[in-house]
Amino acid sequence: MKYKNKLRVVIVDGQQINAKNSVWVIVSLVSSIFAFVSFFIFGILGPVLFGIVGVVSGVVALVKIKGNTNLKGKGVAIAGIIIGALSLVVPLVFGFAILAYFGVLS
Repeated sequence: MKYKNKLRVVIVDGQQINAKNSVWVIVSLVSSIFAFVSFFIFGILGPVLFGIVGVVSGVVALVKIKGNTNLKGKGVAIAGIIIGALSLVVPLVFGFAILAYFGVLS
């Protein structure tokens, strides 16, 4: 088995096989972006639900990509994990800032 350049073209038994993105990668990125945007639409509930889905599916994608040479998308999976984690943290920080501003936490 040989690799050609960064496009993840795999040659097996003399035949060229193009690597494709994992479905988990796409689920991770889409749900993480939707989690980040849903804070403005649904409040706290949207980012929590979709952020968890984005982080978990990103980790699953990394595990599947590591074990399969026909799959690509490691960078996109990492981006999905980071955006999903940010979509979980930013609403909490924003919520505590609002509560502190109005004196609820004192």
